[in-house]
Amino acid sequence: MARICLAPVSFERPWQAAGDALEMAKRKADVAFEFFYKLNVPYYCFHDVDVSPRRRRR
Repeated sequence: MARICLAPVSFERPWQAAGDALEMAKRKADVAFEFFYKLNVPYYCFHDVDVSPRRRRR
């Protein structure tokens, strides 16, 4: 099914570049933690299922 884009992309971010999905996710996490640091966020809580890659089903 074709993807329909109703509006042009307003800003291309480096962590949204095409490539390996796992590498893009790592880059996105690095950017997020840099942002948390700048906001002086004291801690980050997550569930392992939120950050681990999904395994393929047979």
